[in-house]
Parts: sequence; structure tokens; C-alpha cells
Amino acid sequence: MRHRTFRHQESFGGFLGHGAKLGCSLCFKSFPKGFGEKQDYSGFDHDNWVLRTNAEQRRRVNRLSRAQSKAEREQLESRFGIRYTILLELEYYDAVRFCAIDPMHNLFLGTAKSMFKLWIDSEHLSRPVLTQVDERISKINVMTDVGRIPSEISSNYGSLTADEWKNWTMLYSIFCLTGLLPDNNLKCWQTFVMVCRTLVKPSITMDDIRKGDHLLMKFCREFEALYGGLAVKPNMHLHALLKECILDYGPLYEFWAFSFERYNGLLGNFHTNNKNPDVQIMRKFLTCSFADSIQPPQEFPEHFAPLLPHDKDEFYSMEGCKQLYFASTSEMG
Repeated sequence: MRHRTFRHQESFGGFLGHGAKLGCSLCFKSFPKGFGEKQDYSGFDHDNWVLRTNAEQRRRVNRLSRAQSKAEREQLESRFGIRYTILLELEYYDAVRFCAIDPMHNLFLGTAKSMFKLWIDSEHLSRPVLTQVDERISKINVMTDVGRIPSEISSNYGSLTADEWKNWTMLYSIFCLTGLLPDNNLKCWQTFVMVCRTLVKPSITMDDIRKGDHLLMKFCREFEALYGGLAVKPNMHLHALLKECILDYGPLYEFWAFSFERYNGLLGNFHTNNKNPDVQIMRKFLTCSFADSIQPPQEFPEHFAPLLPHDKDEFYSMEGCKQLYFASTSEMG
């Protein structure tokens, strides 16, 4: 299954998928693959990589538009690693810089999850060892605002949420894996944990960015030396370019997808008839917008006040809108 970060880049930026020879949206590094072979994403000498630019992207798309046949266009697409996207019709659109790497998928649903699976597949984490990991997790007391504790990780690791992978990486993993994971594997993982603790903060400095980038490259090279080049995942290649996105958009908290995923959950909990969910959700937004614009009446407040949420944020929550709608219709009836 293709990584979500690459799917978004392919859709909005006009880039090819990560299975292409030039599968990166930010640089022109080539990922070789022979017939029937696994693609090789190894190599982290990113100082020698040629970065993509918006001007070069548009120039090559113009070259695609002059192709005389479908075969010629597909050949150029493979050669350049891009295809046409209608968003390039917008003069302000920067196809390269506007396709940011999502840190949530890149770090936690990407590397953290894939490394845990790698340890299981290689039997570094056998069933008895995973049982000990579960026992150690159950002994940890954390603050209530940390979120859900990853329980029964031995059997449920495949269904952990991004937030649980973040908690596992930054809070639980070092304590739970010490003495159970081989030392060389644990040392490599410790480098990744240091990366996350350096970069995953609401506010970071330029020194944090430089330190995080240095540790990411150290981790990627240690991973390649330990597990081999063919074990390197495409999102690990993007680790080397995460610094560029931080310099463009600020701390990871500013542009990672946690808030979008949370809101997707709210939308998913909204009941529809499964025929026109988009129309029904839009009606909900319009209802909320209309309700927010209503000025509370000066007369008869005892009749109208119970119909309006006390907290303004409730206007924009699914449950708040639903309660407002049913309250108003029942009152009118």
C-alpha cells in the first residue's frame, strides 16, 4: 500500500508515485529497481541531492504539454518524475513547497510503526518478549493529558493510532525495550527517539532544527548499516528533507495532520443516510454558520437562552449543532 504522504503529493503536486524512478517530490534522487526487484531507497548523502524548484517544475510541465502523442508524454513523465496538475494554472501555486511532508505519517505511522514490525518479523521481539513489554507498559503511570496508553501492544500494534505511536515512541519505548531488544537495535532506535524529542515540540529553535536534522541523518545511516539498503522505506528518504518543511512552515505542531485526523473522526461520527453524506455535512456547516450569526434576543431570554450553547465552540461541534437543531425544531413544534 502506498504511503499517504506520497499519495497526497501525487494528487496535488503532479508528482509520480514513490514507485517511480524519480519518486520524490522535493529532490531528483533516483530510486533504482531492476525487473522483479525491490526498490532501493537507500543512500543519505543529501548534501549532494539536487532539489526540485517551482520554476523547473513548471518548465518541465510545459515540455509535457508539447508532447505529440500519449506515448511521448508518458515517456517524459517517467523521465521527469512529474505529470500535469491543474493547480499549476494558479500563478501563486508552488508545486514543490506547497506539498509539505506530513510529520505524523512520516515519523510515527511511518518509521515508528515499520521498525516495530521489522523487529517482530526478524524475531527480535518474540511473543514472550512482547508479553514483557506489555507488563512494563502497565506499570508506567503518566499524566492524564498524555492520552490513551497503548495497551496489549503485542497483538494490537497494527491498529494503534498515530497518537499512540507518538506516545509509544517518546514515552514508553526506551523503558520497555531496554534489556529486551539487542543493543545495536536499541541504540539505533534511541537515535530516532532523540529526533522526536528534539523536533516534536510546540516551539523549536534553529539549533533544534539543526540538531534534529543531524540526528535524523545519523539514524538513517545507522538503520541502513544495520538492516540493509533494501529495508529502507520511502518515508525514511523524506526524513532528509523534513528540515526544509520546518523552515517553510514552522514547528511540526503547525502543519502535521493530527488535527485533520481528529476532525475526520468527528465527521465519521456524524450520522448520514450514506447516499449524499457530502450534502448533509455541508448542511450541518451552514446550520452552524447561521446559528453563530444569530444575535441573542433581548426579550424573553428565559425562553431563548436554553436553545443556545453557552460555549461558542459548541456551534462547531457535531453534537452541539445536532442539539441546537433538535432543540429549535422541537420548540417550533
